[in-house]
Amino acid sequence: MVDIDAHTVTTFAGDELGVVPGRLEAFDVIAAIDVRALLRALGFDPGARQLAQLGPPQSSRAPSRCS
Repeated sequence: MVDIDAHTVTTFAGDELGVVPGRLEAFDVIAAIDVRALLRALGFDPGARQLAQLGPPQSSRAPSRCS
C-alpha cells in the first residue's frame, strides 16, 4: 500500500491482510491491477471512492481485410 500523503509504503501478507479493509477507509482513490476484483477479494466496498485500473491498456482488434 502506497500512501502518497504520508510518504509510506506498507506490505501486507498472510494474516495481516485482514487489516487492509480498515486501512483503505482513509483513501479517496484506490489504484491497483484488477482493482475491482482485488477489493471484492478483500471484502471492501469502495463506495464513492475513485478506482484506478493499473496495467497496460486493453488493445482493440480490427477485423482483418480479405483481398
